[in-house]
Amino acid sequence: MRLGGTFCPVGGEMKEVPLRVVDQVGKELNVHGVRGATLADQRIVAELLESGRLVMPIHAVLPLSKIGEAHRLLESAPDLVGRIVLHPWDD
Repeated sequence: MRLGGTFCPVGGEMKEVPLRVVDQVGKELNVHGVRGATLADQRIVAELLESGRLVMPIHAVLPLSKIGEAHRLLESAPDLVGRIVLHPWDD
């Protein structure tokens, strides 16, 4: 992960993640926990997105096969605004 990156584990996987505190501090990492959303929460977010009241800036959408390019973008632009989305089903 890049300096100041965010680690956001999601899903039901119960394996340990070898992430030492010294690594988190040294790379200034953020760790965000995620909990499951209720159906009502999902509807609210979908409505906010649809109405344009909630906007997620996206810098680029790349196929998963271009993960190296995504990392180069992140490493070369520390002030990058927006997410880089990796789409697993595109070539």
